[in-house]
Amino acid sequence: MLKKVREILKSRKGANEVIAFVILLIFILLAVAPKVKGIGSTTGAGVDKLNNDLKAELGVTP
Repeated sequence: MLKKVREILKSRKGANEVIAFVILLIFILLAVAPKVKGIGSTTGAGVDKLNNDLKAELGVTP
């Protein structure tokens, strides 16, 4: 696999496709990053609530 990537980069035949793919991947990551961050904060809030509920149920002071 790595050999094939090296061949593509050396030949410059597929360089435009590789560059276009990388740029597209960067734009996708930039578009998805805020949503992933939101999912992480939502999950964190859920875990904190569950932790507090379990502490209250077990009688452990938070």
